[in-house]
Amino acid sequence: MDRKKNCLGIKCFGTQNIIAACQKANKKIVYISTDFVFDGKKRVYSEKDDPAPINWYARTKYEGEKLIQASGLDYIIARIAYPYRAFFERNDFVRVLITKLEKSEN
Repeated sequence: MDRKKNCLGIKCFGTQNIIAACQKANKKIVYISTDFVFDGKKRVYSEKDDPAPINWYARTKYEGEKLIQASGLDYIIARIAYPYRAFFERNDFVRVLITKLEKSEN
């Protein structure tokens, strides 16, 4: 399977499976997305800004967002700037939170 199809499968078809499970259990869904859904032409974005994905990864994440929004579920979409990764050159979102919690920072 090529990378684009795999990415689309995880972000869209996988998201549909999570939606179905949450609908069955009547649960809220939390979807971790990316700030790459924006093109970077503005300095600061809000949830009211229209996405303009910058690459294939961002387009598939945005497609997942749209599935969540159309699901009828209560949901939260978090667009984080630097997602978790196993190998890293700088701290990612998860590691920053862990460090702040360890230091009792807000």
